[in-house]
Amino acid sequence: MSELNKKYIVHIVQPVSTTTIGGADMHVLDLVSLQKDRDDIIPIVCIRWNKTLKIRIESLGVVCFCGEECQNSLEYVLFLNEKLREYNISIVHSHGYDANFQYLALRLLAIKRMSKVKFVITSHGWIENTFALKLKTRLDFLTHSFADSHIVCAQNNLTRLRDHSINYYIPNGIVPFTYEKKYNERLRIGFVGRLSKEKRPDVFIEVARKIIAKNKNIMFNIYGEGDEIESINNLIKLYNLEQNVCLMGQKVNRSDIFSNIEILLLPSDTESTPRVLIEALSCGIPVVATNVGDVSHIVINNETGFLVNKRDVEGLTKCIFNLIEDDSLRKKMGENGIKHFIENLSALRMEQQVYNVYINLL
Repeated sequence: MSELNKKYIVHIVQPVSTTTIGGADMHVLDLVSLQKDRDDIIPIVCIRWNKTLKIRIESLGVVCFCGEECQNSLEYVLFLNEKLREYNISIVHSHGYDANFQYLALRLLAIKRMSKVKFVITSHGWIENTFALKLKTRLDFLTHSFADSHIVCAQNNLTRLRDHSINYYIPNGIVPFTYEKKYNERLRIGFVGRLSKEKRPDVFIEVARKIIAKNKNIMFNIYGEGDEIESINNLIKLYNLEQNVCLMGQKVNRSDIFSNIEILLLPSDTESTPRVLIEALSCGIPVVATNVGDVSHIVINNETGFLVNKRDVEGLTKCIFNLIEDDSLRKKMGENGIKHFIENLSALRMEQQVYNVYINLL
């Protein structure tokens, strides 16, 4: 098919910071890595900031517009309007609160042009642990009335949407990545994610404290950045855990993370369908996670890992101990995880389902 006949799909996503790459960002990255090979569509990505993500997207051969030099949101929307003016856009696909708001602002600027464009929203989950975030969620729901199709990554979020005729449940999937299991004298347990209150890195520290009190040969590695980094560092010092708990920072290369941990612990209070669990399963790493959101669709309890009620430090600790003390259990759960990933959680499956949504609109 000639370039002239291809349809332009514009993805709008706003990374959580200028340096951190979050789950929605990685979702878009994996999605466009497959969409670029389609004969009938061409993906373009628009991000507010984050040069690291821009470089990764462009390395795929995908056009990425980054408004990092823009001083404010209005300037960024004007920047987007100018950049997208030359394209005959068929679909705008937004990912997250701010992306939805940016689409609406873009549409107000170019109502005639953008009103003909189909609008697809992917909701990766709503965080509502503060009044400000609850208000932001309510404002986000106002944007939904403009959507031609609405995708949710967690099945239980379907109940929050109004027009069920345009709603689709498409679980997250990831593109497999290479990793090489490294031998470590000390077994390593990992936390991977944004260091924010709802992810409960403090609970991870509490579990680490209990484990280390009984077995000082276990290491706990925390991968990620965020607002809670200072308080977590203070907890590590308060409990004298510096020899066993390491803040590893933000790692762009997933292989650097999953090659170096034997167990993943996700103690979040709220989640949608966390990619980090899928990434761990794809590497044969058993997981212990709180049973929130759609986590139970990823982790099969007692088969690929363990599910525990949120804030149950004792329950999380017990499950971690079971895995530490039983090599064969870790191996069996790891093998089950790989099989579950291949059959249900691949990006190929996800991309095909998203493509079907597009086809229904075009």
